[in-house]
Amino acid sequence: MPQRNFSHSPAKPPQIQVAARLRICGGDMKYKQALATLALAVSAGVFAPASQPFSENDPQPKPGVQAAADQREAVKRWLERSAVALKSVAAGSGFDDLQPLKQVLKDIRIVGLGEATHGTREYFLFKHRMIEFLVREMGFTVFAMEAQYVNCQAINEYVLRGGDSDDPAKVIRSNLAGVWQTEEVLALVKWIREYNKTAPEEKKVRFYGFDVQRPDGAAKVVMSYLKRVASDYAPTAQRIINETAPTGFKKLWLDYGRRTPAQKARLRARLLQLLGFLAANQTRFARMTSMAEFEEAAQGARILLKSDQIRSTPSEKDDTNDQKRDLLMADTVEYILSRERPDTRIILWAHNFHISKFHSYPEPLTRNQPAWYGLAYSRMGSYLRESFGDQFYTFGFVLDQGSFQAISEEAGAESISPDEFAVGPSPEGTAGWHLSRAGLGDFVIDLRADPGDARVIQWLTTPQLFRYIGASFSKKWAEKKFALPVVPREHFDGLIFIAKTTRAIPL
Repeated sequence: MPQRNFSHSPAKPPQIQVAARLRICGGDMKYKQALATLALAVSAGVFAPASQPFSENDPQPKPGVQAAADQREAVKRWLERSAVALKSVAAGSGFDDLQPLKQVLKDIRIVGLGEATHGTREYFLFKHRMIEFLVREMGFTVFAMEAQYVNCQAINEYVLRGGDSDDPAKVIRSNLAGVWQTEEVLALVKWIREYNKTAPEEKKVRFYGFDVQRPDGAAKVVMSYLKRVASDYAPTAQRIINETAPTGFKKLWLDYGRRTPAQKARLRARLLQLLGFLAANQTRFARMTSMAEFEEAAQGARILLKSDQIRSTPSEKDDTNDQKRDLLMADTVEYILSRERPDTRIILWAHNFHISKFHSYPEPLTRNQPAWYGLAYSRMGSYLRESFGDQFYTFGFVLDQGSFQAISEEAGAESISPDEFAVGPSPEGTAGWHLSRAGLGDFVIDLRADPGDARVIQWLTTPQLFRYIGASFSKKWAEKKFALPVVPREHFDGLIFIAKTTRAIPL
C-alpha cells in the first residue's frame, strides 16, 4: 500500500494544550430544549415517540401521529437500502461483506469502535473482525484500548516479540481491567501476535492503552528509572508518589478527591516538581540510559499528573473528573500518534460514551440532575474531531436485546468480578427498536452519507433513546435509567447494530 499523506493538520499541536481545552463548550439552545422535552418522556417511562401509533379504526389520525408513522417507515426503508448486512460477527469470516466500508473509510486516520456495554461477546467478536479488516485491507498499524497506558506496554511487548512459551492469558489478567479479561480479547491479542510474526516491520501492529486514571503502573515505571539514574533523588520521588498515589480504593479515589483546595494545590506542585526534575536532567539521563527509556519514565510522570487531575474531584458530587478523563485520554491518543510515523492509522476501542464526537452541552450538569448527565459534556471523540476533523470516524454500537456482563451495583465499589445481566427487546420508538425493524440481522450503517429523505435526516438529527450501559449494572434499574437521548449524527459517523447479544466469556 502506498504511503498515505494525511494533509489535514490538527487544529491544535499534537499534544493538546490541556489547560486551554479543559472547559465546557457552548451549545445549541435548540438542542437543549429538545433534550428538555424528551426528558419529560424519559422521566415518565415513555419510550415511544411523541405520539402513539394510531388505530386503523381512527378515520382521521392527527397530522403529528401520521408524520411519526411516516418517519418510522422512511427510516426502515433507508436501512433496507443503505445498510451493510453482516454475514457474521466472527473473525475469520472473510471480508467480502465489508468491502463497502473501504470507500467509507478510505481517507480516515482514526477509527473509533464503541460499545453500548463493556461485556458483550458479539461486540468484541465484531471489533476483532473489523480490526483484522482494517489491518489487512486498509493498512492500519496501531490499536489502542480504553485501558491503562503503562499496563498495555506489557501487551505491546508480547504482540511484537512474545515467544511461543509466553502465556497471553496471564499477560491480559495482569494488565487489563476485569471487563477486558475475556476469551474474545484473548483471541484478538493472539491474532495480533500471529500477524506480527510474518508482517514487515513497518506493518506490524502496536498495542497501546490510552486511559490514565490509575497511577500505580506509572509510579512503578518512574521509581524504577530514578533508582537507576538518580538514586539520591529517588527517596524524595517516593514520598511524592506515596502522597499522590496512595494504595487502596478509598484512599486513591474517595479520600483524595475530598482534600482541601490548598492540599490539592500542594500535591499538584509536588508532582510538577517531579516532572521538572526529569525534564531538567533529560540530556544526562538519556545519555546514561537511552532516549527511549527516558521518554518512558517522563511519560510515566505525566500520567501521574494526569491521574491526579482526574481524581482531584470527588466523583459522587459531580462529573468534573470524568470530563477531565476524556480530555486527557484524547491527549494520550495524540501523544501515541506523535510517537508514530506521520502516515500512521489507528483503531480505538472504547465505550460509546468515550468515542462519541458530541461537543458539549451548554451548561455543566451534575449527578443530581437528569440521567443523561454522562452525555452532557465533550467526550474524547469530540476532542479528536476538533484536532483531526473528518479524518476521525466513530462507530457507535447498538443492540436490540440480549445478555452481557457487568459489575453488579450491589456488589460494592471495589468489586471486580462481573455478573451476567440481560435486557429485553428494545422498547418501541427507541434507536434499537428502529434499527431492528429493518429485519437485516446485524449490520453497519454509514451516517455521513446523504439518506435522500428529509424524514430520515430529521430522525438522524434529533434525540433518539440509546441504551448505554457502563462497567456496572443493576437488575433493579428501570429502562429509563440507561436509555439516554443521543442525536445519532452529532455523536457518531456510523452505527453497528447487533440484534441479539450474549455475555462475553470470562477467562
